[in-house]
Amino acid sequence: YSLSATYAGSSVYQAVSATASLVVEAAPTFISAADFTTPAGLSFTADGFLLRQAGAVPLQGKTLSFVFQGSTQTANTNSAGKATVSFVAPGTEAAYLLVIRFAGDSANAAAETMITVTAGRKFSAVTVSTVTARINSVFTASATIREALTGNAIAGAALDFVFGATTRTATSNAQGLAASTFSAPGSSATLIATARFGGDTFYLATESTGPVFILLPPTRITVST
Repeated sequence: YSLSATYAGSSVYQAVSATASLVVEAAPTFISAADFTTPAGLSFTADGFLLRQAGAVPLQGKTLSFVFQGSTQTANTNSAGKATVSFVAPGTEAAYLLVIRFAGDSANAAAETMITVTAGRKFSAVTVSTVTARINSVFTASATIREALTGNAIAGAALDFVFGATTRTATSNAQGLAASTFSAPGSSATLIATARFGGDTFYLATESTGPVFILLPPTRITVST
């Protein structure tokens, strides 16, 4: 813009005028966002808040770009200056960078920030089946391992089955089922079988227990006359 000022002069002073340029700059802005952790391999939401530096005033209706692992998502800010998008976290446990950008407009300067998204291992859950067996028999203990959040079966997981002083290892199949055999004791009792998963690259460790009912063999009385 051009600004002009003129003095008409007087009996004492001469008339004078001057012209200057006025540059109106876009208001400085900033993006507020925080680091967070999300389960590996699952969908997550990312938030960013666009604010004007003077007074931290939220800017509504502005487009923010989110860049994560080569993918870009955009969303407009609401009345609180907040924009939200969704991504899928990588399946490997690690820390990843997410960049949030505002391109700026005629009234507001561009802004950018970078946060860390930590993809952690997924939660797993083991369910141990109830067993009923006769004394001195061989019985099968079984357990199913699944993703805790989705319920999807986990194949290829090594489960340690513990019954009394005996530990055996079995690998889960495509349905998440693993099984192992044990010998029942020589007396009736209600005992416990434990299935443990030690965790791996993708899943956290977990364990669970189930009852083992050891019953006496059936008897029969024969009366003869």
